[in-house]
Amino acid sequence: MIENNLDDNDINIIDSNSIEDCTIDNKEEDCVIEWYVIHVYSGFEKSVKRSIEEYIKLYKLQDFFGEVLIPVEEIIEMRNGEKRKSSRKFFPGYILIQMMLNDQSLHLINSIPKVLGFIGGNKDRPVPISDKEANLILNRLEESNVHPKILFEIGEIISCLLYTSPSPRDKIHDLV
Repeated sequence: MIENNLDDNDINIIDSNSIEDCTIDNKEEDCVIEWYVIHVYSGFEKSVKRSIEEYIKLYKLQDFFGEVLIPVEEIIEMRNGEKRKSSRKFFPGYILIQMMLNDQSLHLINSIPKVLGFIGGNKDRPVPISDKEANLILNRLEESNVHPKILFEIGEIISCLLYTSPSPRDKIHDLV
């Protein structure tokens, strides 16, 4: 359940001194959707993402927002002798969001519980990440490779309980 800390009047307040007036009716060239990074409580990324998406629908602000992403990658771990897939966050405590910066969108994000703020700029005017940075992160997300969770390194000496050689200790020569 999401706490609703916003009134209908809170979202529609526009202060012309802080940010350009990028409204749905006023599609200016300066009013573009860009990628921003939001700092959230670590471990609450999924609930914050869900809250953002619900608030966007609730206040009918879909024209101001694009994608909301939690950067994760799939990894393979060995647990109890079985391979298991799990996900690992690239940047724990951070969410990427595509949005058009205006008072409505800024207020919506800052009003969501467990959001600490934007990365870059200041509280009243966050700075978007560059297209190059956004593309690096998005390309890493789109890679379909499943990465193994590496527990050992080449050259490391290990002890093996099920070893057929005379010596139970050996050096790692290759990782598969």
